[in-house]
Amino acid sequence: MRRLSCENRGWVRKITSYLTGKQVDDAEVESVRRDVIVMLAGAEARGELAESVIGADYKAFCEEIRESVRMKTESEKTKDDALRMFCALPFCGIVYSVAYTLQQLFLGTGVVL
Repeated sequence: MRRLSCENRGWVRKITSYLTGKQVDDAEVESVRRDVIVMLAGAEARGELAESVIGADYKAFCEEIRESVRMKTESEKTKDDALRMFCALPFCGIVYSVAYTLQQLFLGTGVVL
């Protein structure tokens, strides 16, 4: 993406984020991302704006793509959700530990380690 302008890198991020949020298969999102980069790089080389490739509404562009690509299955969605929760557990433990320690310090009961 280095060869794209900052504005066009933003378009690539918007498109990939939108498709990811709509539960498009991760491999499909990556394939679309590569294709969009090539399309926008070509437009830049010709001196055209991204809107000439994507159109005025990037969400409509994404919806057209979404109709022709593989979506995540229910089991893939469940796996992704479980992974997100699993990754969040250490953070929750740290927050709980800090909150507990602060409570013990400020309520004067001492810290038990």
